[in-house]
Amino acid sequence: MKTLGKYQQGITFLGLLIILAVIATYVLLGVRLYPLYYEKSQVINAMKGAANQPNAIGMASTDLMNSFLKNLNATTNIKRFNRKNIRKYMKVIPAKKNEPKKLQLTYQITNVFFKDVVLVMEFDHSVDLIKATGE
Repeated sequence: MKTLGKYQQGITFLGLLIILAVIATYVLLGVRLYPLYYEKSQVINAMKGAANQPNAIGMASTDLMNSFLKNLNATTNIKRFNRKNIRKYMKVIPAKKNEPKKLQLTYQITNVFFKDVVLVMEFDHSVDLIKATGE
């Protein structure tokens, strides 16, 4: 038993490299995912801003989309959406029985993780449109 302590002197260099490689992978993953989630939160805030306008439920689809673009451009530098392509990503869902009218946005966002490995985030979010205040 006395000789066992003589040979155990801590972590090996190979063990240290493996631990550092795992930590570096998680750090890289976090660095690559952060812009995707940040853009998602900014888009959700712009959608909520458009949906929470007084009488948003009575607004035309084009007016709601323009309001979303105005909110997005005022607070962020996201250039993915513009007046030409917004109809491709956004739609107004008419009210159904027991469900309010909704503003829905669906798109994909990608970011390169490492060389040919790409991270893809599917964005599909909807917000309820509110009635005018006082109704």
